[in-house]
Amino acid sequence: MERSNNVGNREDQSNSNGNDEIQLSSTGNQRNPLDPSWTEKASYGRDAAMLRSRRGKCSTHSGSRFNAIQSSTKCTYMMGISRIQTHQSIIQNKKGWISMNIIQCYAPKK
Repeated sequence: MERSNNVGNREDQSNSNGNDEIQLSSTGNQRNPLDPSWTEKASYGRDAAMLRSRRGKCSTHSGSRFNAIQSSTKCTYMMGISRIQTHQSIIQNKKGWISMNIIQCYAPKK
């Protein structure tokens, strides 16, 4: 599998059920952290990102990527979020490569 330039750093941990838990810190396609006019409202949500790998299977939003983005967009509209970025990260755990679609939401500071 070909890796993109957007490869996240990860830490593997084991939770109480013995499942691998992946914590992602991606460096690709992100806003400028020094820009004071925007604040990160939510970096990921239940509908937006895969956070756990259970027995080699990805745990994502049930349904297609489109459904995840559609659900997240509805939520962010109600929360007053006015900018959404999406990007894909590819990480590796003990069992192989995992592709993740991340949705980042930003709201202007008040």
